[in-house]
Order: sequence, then C-alpha cells, then structure tokens
Amino acid sequence: MSTAPASIPRVSDLPADGSLSHWVMVGQVPEEVEDAWSYRTGAVKTVRAVRAATGEVDALIDEGWNAWPLVKRAGQAFSGTILLGRAATNDICVAHSSVSKLHARLRINGAEVLVSDASSSNGTIVNGDTVGAGAEVALESGDLVRFGACVFQVFSPAHMTAVLERLREP
Repeated sequence: MSTAPASIPRVSDLPADGSLSHWVMVGQVPEEVEDAWSYRTGAVKTVRAVRAATGEVDALIDEGWNAWPLVKRAGQAFSGTILLGRAATNDICVAHSSVSKLHARLRINGAEVLVSDASSSNGTIVNGDTVGAGAEVALESGDLVRFGACVFQVFSPAHMTAVLERLREP
C-alpha cells in the first residue's frame, strides 16, 4: 500500500458543471517562515470575494488555491472516518508544522460533515469556536475551519458548484 498522498487539485481544476460529488475543503497552506508563520503569500493579491445572489460574501477564494475533496483514500483504515494531519499516511495531508501528524477526524454522515479534534497540539477551530478533543461538531457549507495555523472553508458539492460558477463569471 502506498502512503504518498494523491495530488491536491486546484480550485480551477474543479468541475463547475454540477458533477462535483464530494464536499470540498478550500484554502492555502501558509508558507513556512523561519521562527514564524504568515498567511501573507503572493496569492493574497488575487483573492476574490464571491457574492451570493443576495449580495452577501459567500466565499473568499482564489482559483489557484488547493481544494481537498473530503473523501477516504482507497486502502486506508477506519473506513467511516477521514483522517487529516501533517503525516502523508492521512487521507488528507496538510503539510504545515502547526498541523499535528494526526490533527483531526472528519466523518460524513449522509449530507452532514462532522469534525473532531484528535488531541492535536494547536487545536481545531470552527467559525472561531474551539472544538474539544473527541467532541464532534457539525459543519455547514461555507464554514471556516482552522487546523493549527491553516484556515480553510468547507463547501457542499452544490454550494461549491455555485461558487465556481460565480467565480468564473466574466
């Protein structure tokens, strides 16, 4: 069994034709800076605020950011749980020093996604609220989730398709 993580698609690689079938976590891992970390990278200049039909901000997104599909890798243990962490053996590998080797667990329960912290060193935060170790928090499409210093936005397939359509409008 190979432990190398699958290549991570960019937002621009995602289909905007309604064929997306999995929840997606979108964001950018901050560059490692010696003795510190920073959210500021070259991509910040191109981030767009994508607005819903109501005019409210629906997503802060860049087509060059990564999009992690919330899916279980073939051959991995714990069939009902998606493991997220810095180690390449996880289903979702977020390569940043602030992310623990096994940082969090995600569980798909029908149309619902639940996240729990795996007793990580730097915590898991959903929309500003800390997730206690072992406690499960239901995620809604558009929620902001922070693993250590890495902040992501999660989207249901339908919501991500709508965001992509608006993002790609001229």
